[in-house]
Parts: sequence; structure tokens; C-alpha cells
Amino acid sequence: MGSKNKIDVKYVVNNISPLALVGAFFLLAFFVYILHNLPLSSTYEPSFYTGIPSRYFLFLSISFSLFAFSLWLSRNFSGKYKRQVLLLYIMLYIMLLIFVLSSLWIIKYGRFYGIGDPYIHLTEIRSILYEGHVNIDQNFYPSLHIFTAMLVEITNINASVLYMYLYPLVACLFGISILLLGKFVLSDNLDYLLLFTIINPIILDIGSSVVPYLFASLFLPLMFYIFIKGKKEGYKSRLFLLLLIYSLFLVISHLQVAIVYIISVLFMYLVLTFLEKQLRMNRTKNSHDLSPSIVKNVFIIYIIYLGTVLSFWVIHAYYLSRIAVSASIKIFNFLIGNVSIESIEQTRISLRSPIDFILKRIILLSETFLVAIIVVFIIYKTIAHLRSNNRNIITNMYVYLFVLSIYIFVNGFLYVFMMKSISTEFGIHGRFIYLASLVYSVYLTYGIAKFLTLIRKPKSKQIISLLIMLLVVSFFIIGVLVKYPSPSLGYYSKYTTTNVITGTMWGYSHIDLESSKIMGGGDHFESLVIYLYGKDSAYFRAMYGSTNGLLKFLGYNPENYEHRGIHEKYIASGKIEYIYYEPLMEYFLANPKYASSIVTVNKSELNRKGNLIIIYDNLGMTVYKVQ
Repeated sequence: MGSKNKIDVKYVVNNISPLALVGAFFLLAFFVYILHNLPLSSTYEPSFYTGIPSRYFLFLSISFSLFAFSLWLSRNFSGKYKRQVLLLYIMLYIMLLIFVLSSLWIIKYGRFYGIGDPYIHLTEIRSILYEGHVNIDQNFYPSLHIFTAMLVEITNINASVLYMYLYPLVACLFGISILLLGKFVLSDNLDYLLLFTIINPIILDIGSSVVPYLFASLFLPLMFYIFIKGKKEGYKSRLFLLLLIYSLFLVISHLQVAIVYIISVLFMYLVLTFLEKQLRMNRTKNSHDLSPSIVKNVFIIYIIYLGTVLSFWVIHAYYLSRIAVSASIKIFNFLIGNVSIESIEQTRISLRSPIDFILKRIILLSETFLVAIIVVFIIYKTIAHLRSNNRNIITNMYVYLFVLSIYIFVNGFLYVFMMKSISTEFGIHGRFIYLASLVYSVYLTYGIAKFLTLIRKPKSKQIISLLIMLLVVSFFIIGVLVKYPSPSLGYYSKYTTTNVITGTMWGYSHIDLESSKIMGGGDHFESLVIYLYGKDSAYFRAMYGSTNGLLKFLGYNPENYEHRGIHEKYIASGKIEYIYYEPLMEYFLANPKYASSIVTVNKSELNRKGNLIIIYDNLGMTVYKVQ
């Protein structure tokens, strides 16, 4: 009787695990449905999550928790197609999850993300669609624009709509790429793969709209996968061809990312060749293997090819846009210093700001700290094996983890170099941390799996494994709640709301452009006007001063402040002056680090001026006429 009443663990696992997965999918789908039925936000707020009820995020948290619990149970999952079914579930859920997290801003605002950048790139995309070619004199990152224009032609979808959803789609491809890289580097171990998929969504926090920098970055894991796999298999023709194509694509996508890539693969190749020699990792020859000399020659040709393309593109950028001259001026200004001597009232932000600000930093810093410890451990183990007599103990996994860590070191070196020599602003040198974080999930997965192998008792291992899963889920929830920048996180709001578009178009339709000059109050006003009306239009030519002019109007010296916006284009004496004030200015920046060097122009400051008449006001978007 006792044996009959005994619980069949395998039976429970085989039935509960699929049910948990199905429940996770349904809850995630329900989360998407209820969010899409929320009204769009028409103005800017101190926090991105204002207006989204907390209970909706509870559905997302439960969904992810069920998914994590299901994968934890699936370690004992039995069945003929166990591996294939699990991998399919993992891919589908991760892609859906990444798509949801990457498109929350579309659901919230329904407009474009990023200060001015989307409008610049949309203008280039529209130029390709209308003129049939790339304007090479002005476009130094054409791959994004060519790719999007091609999709518009194939799908016949509006370019603006397609561009909005391009980031979630590319992010899903990134998820697949990082799965392939992790699966290859971590020796195709199922336990590692399960842990890897749990950690992966936390890392995807480098942006929410497609700009050339992100577009190029999200393809790096795929390129490293092809490169390392090619080195292992002797650079078969198909892999080498893929490298050539992707490398050309990368160079014309973003120069900074291309430079990081070429430095990384150069050192990866040298270190991997050295380790293979030292560890005597001679594989059994077969018809597909190439001799070391041929592999070496192929790699040299590849580096020459990539260096030539990169050099051509740098020269092209220098001579046609004088980027180097502009950069030199910025460096000079930084060296002599532009210190603010005035005090300007800063925006009051929500009480939750300190907590959000700390959590935002904790997520990325804690990941970086843990990865640094794991990388040091891998280096130690590799050196120890090199010194030992039994050199065959070290596995390919150690070698690949060690080689991939070179990419992290390259970004770390460039981070310090940029911070010490170019600028202390995180927006400039911080990109290298985000680039490095693309592969963090591989190392965090290895670290957790390695930690679990140190536990000898099965029950203790199961309990600790479950606790780790719960901890990771907690980090995931925190990561989601601080993903999108806003003043409560110490960042300026970077969204274009519907009323900004409406107000801009209303103003231009009610103003005589021949007798007027126009100041824009926000950071993306110039780019928005170019997108709406074109750079050669009278609308753009009527613009005057932008943020700089607004500071002068309020009586401040723009030279004393870090600020953005166009400089004075002409002196339009005798013309009627109009000021466009965007709500973006009210929540421009809440980071105390910049409190004395970046101006936040509050609406109250404009309203105190006696010579202004409001001719349009809608949810904070205001057009003033100067008397």
C-alpha cells in the first residue's frame, strides 16, 4: 500500500512543467493585452511607469516566475524529445519576453524614443525611399537606413511604424544570437542553457530604439559566435563568407563598434592560437579541417580586409563632415573647462527618485562586479592549467570563456581611456560598459552553474538552486522597473509625445514664416522639424537659436552651460519671434551631477516674463509669441 501511495516525482515533473510553461505564456499574453488597452500618455512624467498600474507588472512577474520554476523542474524532465521541446519553449518565450520589454515605450507613448535621433534616421530612410539612393555626403551610418528602407519596400509598411518596431524585432534576433553563443561557449550543457535563459532578459538594457550604435551592437554576439566557431572548425568557406559580409555591414553601421570589434577579434585570434599551441589541442583531422598555415593566412587576409574597409570609412567621414575637427573643438573646450558660475532652479522630481536611481545603478554595477570576479577566476584556472603537467585537463569551455573575456577587457580599457582623456560624462565613455554587458549573461550563467557544482548534497543543491532562481527573478523584476530612463532615474525623458507633434504642426500652420523667427525649447525640436518638413524647407530656415536662444532670452549666458540644441543661424532683426516650449524641458535632467552645468528651463520661468503671450497650450506643449 505504501508503494502505491508514493508520489511519482517524474510523473509530477512531466505534468507540472508543461502546465507552468503554458501558464507563463498566457499570463505574458494577458499582460500585453491589458497594456495595449491603456490610453496613451500625452505628456511627459517624472517616471516612465506613471500611469501603468502596478498590478499589470505583477502579471509579468508571475509569468516570468512560472517560466523560471518550469525550467527548474525541467532538469528532471524525461521524454524522447526533451532537449528539442525545451529549446523550442525557451526560444519562443524569451523572444516574446524580449519583444514585450523592448516595446513598452511604444505602448506607453505611441511615438518615438530618443532625443532627436529617430527623426534624423527617419529623414535618411525617407530620402532613400524617395530618391532611390543613399546621400553619401551626409550619411555615415547607412546600413540601418538601407536595411529599413528595404523592409519598407518589401512589407509596404509605413516607415515610421516599421522604425518604431524595429528595435523589438532586432532585440529578438539578439536573444537568439546570444543563445547560440552561450550554447557554443558553455559546451552545449543543458543545465547551463537553462540558467542562461533565466539570466538573459536582465541584460537587455542598452536602449529602446534603433540607432546605428545599437543596431551594430546587437549583432556582435552573432559575429563572435561565427568567429570563434570558425576558428575551431578551420574557417570553412561558409563561415568565412559570413564574416566578410557581417564585417562590412558592421563598419558601415557604426565606427566605434567596428573599432571595438576589430581590436577584440585580433587579440582573440592571437590568444586562442597561443592557447591551442600551449595546451596542444590537436583535433582529429578530417576532410573538413584546414592546416594551421591556411587558417593563419585566411585570418591575416580577413584582418587586412576589415582594416582597409574601416580606414576607408574613417577617411570618408573625416573629409566629408570634418568630424575630427568638431571632436577636437569639444576636447579643447573640455580641457579649458566651461564651469557654470550661475545657479538655475532645477526640476523637482518624485520622492521615489533616490530609490530608482540607486536600483538603476545596482543592476548594471552588480552584474559588472560579478562578471569581473568570474573572469578573474577563469584567468586563474587557465593559468593554473597552463603551468600544470596535465595540460589536457582544461576544457574547451575554459578556453572559449577566456578568449571571449578579451572583448570585456577591450571595452574596459577603452572605458578608462575615454574617461581619463576625452570626457567624464557617462554618456560618452559609458557606452563601453553597455557593449561589454552584451556577453555578461554567458559569464553569469557559468558562475551560477559552477557554484551549484560545488554543493555535494542533492537536497541542498536543489534548495540552493531554487533560491538562486528566486534571486534572479527578483533582479529581473527590479531590472524591468528601472529599465526606461526618466527623471526619477536621474535621466532626462526621451520620448516624443503626441501633443508635441500636434503643437509643432499647429504652430507652423498659424505662423507667417516669411516674417517670423522661431525658437525651439526642446532637445529634439530641430530634428523633429526636419523630419516633418525637410531641411530645405522654409519651416527649418525660420528656426533661430533653439535652446541657446532660449537661454539668452531668459538672461543666461549659454557659454557657461552644458546644453544641446542648434546655435544661432542668423540674426533675424525686425521679425516676429515665437517660442516653442516642450514639456521635455520641464523634465530635462534630474541627475545632481549636472545640476550646475545643464540648464533646466521650467515653464514657470517663461510665464514670469512679461512680454510673452500664449497662443497655444495643450497638456504642457506651449507656443509663445514675443511682444
